[in-house]
Amino acid sequence: MSSTEDGLEQPLRVLLVEDDPVSAHMATHVLVQNGFAVMHAVDGREAIEILEMLPPTDLVVLDLMLPLADGFNVIERARALPAWTKVPIIMITSRSQESVVLRAFGAGVDEYLIKPVRPGDLLAKVRLLIARSAAV
Repeated sequence: MSSTEDGLEQPLRVLLVEDDPVSAHMATHVLVQNGFAVMHAVDGREAIEILEMLPPTDLVVLDLMLPLADGFNVIERARALPAWTKVPIIMITSRSQESVVLRAFGAGVDEYLIKPVRPGDLLAKVRLLIARSAAV
């Protein structure tokens, strides 16, 4: 939870960028069940529009292989916007090649999970990054 200016507790907000309905449902369910508010984008272009128009969320969970703009395009845009530069990003993808993983971390990803992702693994990474960003 985070506090607003008036002292009220607000749920931590996660931007989920996932085009696969099954993966999106699982991630949304896990996050909502654990007290997070989830905003969902179904493609890279929609995610970039959210980055450009809305205040930053507390965390981004991002698929790599997306229609209209891939995850690397989304990361590049997020890291170019001052308000989003420090928002933690978890990349989730079926791509396990070392070159892709290294490129993702080089682009600014904080954690990398390979599909299929177990709900507990996703929640553990989310909590880890939230705790890390709170400590900074």
